[in-house]
Amino acid sequence: MLTLAGAGLATATRLVRTAVAEVDRTAYAEAARLDGARGTRLALRHVLPNALGPAVQGLALTTSGLVGGAVVVESVFDYPGVGRELQRAVAARDVPMVLGIATELAVVVLLVLLVGDVLARLLDPVGRTRR
Repeated sequence: MLTLAGAGLATATRLVRTAVAEVDRTAYAEAARLDGARGTRLALRHVLPNALGPAVQGLALTTSGLVGGAVVVESVFDYPGVGRELQRAVAARDVPMVLGIATELAVVVLLVLLVGDVLARLLDPVGRTRR
């Protein structure tokens, strides 16, 4: 779990930092600075709400990648789980089991990506004003 968390945390941190830096360079953030917003107020009221959407989608992509990474980590560290069961099914040429596990993993990844897209839509400040 620490192996997956370390890799995921590094990627997630870079995604959030990139999204915040990109929004901080926009004309919107510059207008807020000219209007007198500084420090925490600028970050919480103007930059962060606009950076959350892309950051959430990036985090969803990272999380879906971690699902596949869990299969590898379970095999490497001989940890009982879906990855080890998939490895055993492949070794035994148990096609129905391999198809079932692959379908299960695909559904989990799709659900994570769907939740990420829905959250990004809900967190989009421009989308909130259109409703």
